[in-house]
Amino acid sequence: ADGAPLADKEVLAGAVGEFVSHYRAHIADHSRPFPGAVETLIDMQNAGAVCVICTNKREALAVALLEALDLTDCFSAIVGGDNASAAKPDPAPVRLSMAQAGFEPDAVINAGRAVFIGDSDTDIRAAKNTGVPVLLHNQGYGPLSEAAHVDGAFDQFDQLPNLVRGLIK
Repeated sequence: ADGAPLADKEVLAGAVGEFVSHYRAHIADHSRPFPGAVETLIDMQNAGAVCVICTNKREALAVALLEALDLTDCFSAIVGGDNASAAKPDPAPVRLSMAQAGFEPDAVINAGRAVFIGDSDTDIRAAKNTGVPVLLHNQGYGPLSEAAHVDGAFDQFDQLPNLVRGLIK
């Protein structure tokens, strides 16, 4: 945009590789679950919910983070941004997540059964593009200029089960 030459592809690939190596080595140095998140996930699973992750992060890095935080048992599947045909907000990774959770590929069949829980405009658009309701965690990643388009919002994870029950038929 400013007229600077594009980076050489090999130089760029090397820089990205260096970044990913550093990121992986320090993936959980400052990462912690939000207060109440783990307990809420476990309670929801015990109530019959199937919880999956749909992230634009590379799947291997998402798995590494969950392993470092000892959270892999909280999720039935993990779909990374490198596993679907497109990244969120495209519906492809959400549909893939739903399929891995055992849902039928047809969104109409899943109406009233699936809820997307997100923390950014990208998540809100991805859920809406897929045709599933979306709940917004107000304390998450952001930005949140699309917050008016959600089906509910919460600040504390103990609020989440009631919101989900209100959307599931």
